[in-house]
Amino acid sequence: MFQTRPMVGSYGDTNNDRGHDRYDSPFKSFPPDRTDLSMTTNTKNPSTVQQRAPYPVSECNIPMETTNEPIIRPSGSNDSNEEKKSRHGRRDISDYSPRGQAFYKVYEETVNDVKIFTPEIQMRWCEMLLSVSQDHDFISHYTINAEKLKRELNSVELQRNQKIIIEHAFKVLTKLIKLKWPNAYFLMGCLYSHRVTHFDLINYDFINQNDKKALTYYCEAAKLGHSESSYRAGICYEFNKGVDEMSSKERMEHAIYYYKLGAIQYRHYDCMFKLGMYYINGTIPAEGNEPCTTGIKWLEKACNEGHSTQACYELGKIYEFDTLNDLLQIRLNKESIDRDHIKSLQYYYQCANEYDYPLAQWRLGTCYEFGEMGLPINCKKSIGWYMKASTPSTTTKKRNVNPVAMLSLAGWFFTGSTDIMSPDYTLSFEWIQRSCTTSQGKLARAEYILGYYYHNGIGTAINLPMATLHMSNAAKLGHSKSIEWIAQFSK
Repeated sequence: MFQTRPMVGSYGDTNNDRGHDRYDSPFKSFPPDRTDLSMTTNTKNPSTVQQRAPYPVSECNIPMETTNEPIIRPSGSNDSNEEKKSRHGRRDISDYSPRGQAFYKVYEETVNDVKIFTPEIQMRWCEMLLSVSQDHDFISHYTINAEKLKRELNSVELQRNQKIIIEHAFKVLTKLIKLKWPNAYFLMGCLYSHRVTHFDLINYDFINQNDKKALTYYCEAAKLGHSESSYRAGICYEFNKGVDEMSSKERMEHAIYYYKLGAIQYRHYDCMFKLGMYYINGTIPAEGNEPCTTGIKWLEKACNEGHSTQACYELGKIYEFDTLNDLLQIRLNKESIDRDHIKSLQYYYQCANEYDYPLAQWRLGTCYEFGEMGLPINCKKSIGWYMKASTPSTTTKKRNVNPVAMLSLAGWFFTGSTDIMSPDYTLSFEWIQRSCTTSQGKLARAEYILGYYYHNGIGTAINLPMATLHMSNAAKLGHSKSIEWIAQFSK
């Protein structure tokens, strides 16, 4: 068989306690408790399939040498198991895939660090292992020792290789937790909450979601100075994720504590945004009896220093003023804070241009469509902003497109604009469809209009079943005209 024992150290001392420090073992039954014929050792007779062993199992206990499977050797190896070397004495990785080369670099760095155990290096190794463990193309061609195999692994061998990689990642993570390394606590919290965002992880089949344990790790990491953990702990308390029986008041007190910890001590800008909104909404009293002013200062700090998209957008809304609820307008007026359309537009433009934020882009589109906040009615600019809000970004990694902006585009294509463009019902129909798909049927007005288009054959053929479907969706969301339509046409 291929080499299964990691060459970077086994960290055997981590097995002396109950799993991970004083916390329970995070492992779930691996693979998931379901019969997957592609991963069994007998696919001809489903009634006699043999389930894989539950995870984790130490690689030391796997009787790999006693199986009847063919031996798998690294690519380019001979019977003496010598690694192929380059002229400089290092392994020749010229035929490795880009990910294989990246893995080898981290592996080599880790091997050189095994006696020192530098937390930063070991953390990179742990994250790399977890990331590649979910990449079936990678683990079917490479071992944990960064050796390229001569042939692709079959399903059983692939699962064994995956198990070895995941188990070793958790051994490294366990030792880092015992060393009180904040990033290790944070990663364990991310794994328990199924919210890993700082590296690619395709799925979480190897660990059960447990919000309570996730919160425990986030809190520990926050106490050790990890800023993002302060924010996540605050979020958990605010939205009652993993929290034991606790009153709403107590939860908010805990949330505010962690937001303040992150904002004041660790300069975490999302925590600053949260604090700002709490002050503005009156959740937190402020010294000098000016909570809104204090909140705006926190939002400005998050926006100017941390480039917080949300803070920038909220500042635009505050100075637009008219869209705020009456109570908040009264609170702002008491502190001599009133509408300032110039400031509002500055924040909206900054948010739309610099941060590529769809909500701000949609808001500018409406301003140019209806001539709001002192801007002229301008069809081209309105459509341009709506189009930006409706189109996936080519510069940022992830961005949610705006279904309301799609609905507005459909409106422009339905009516057209004098001397600029003629109505195009087909395009209008297509944008309505996109709006409904993007909003997953939760935007009542879009569902109603799409049903109307189907009923009247606007941009598409008349289709009464589809009209009824979308009118029903809108009616369920409380749309009054859809309810009337259902009452009239469903008889």
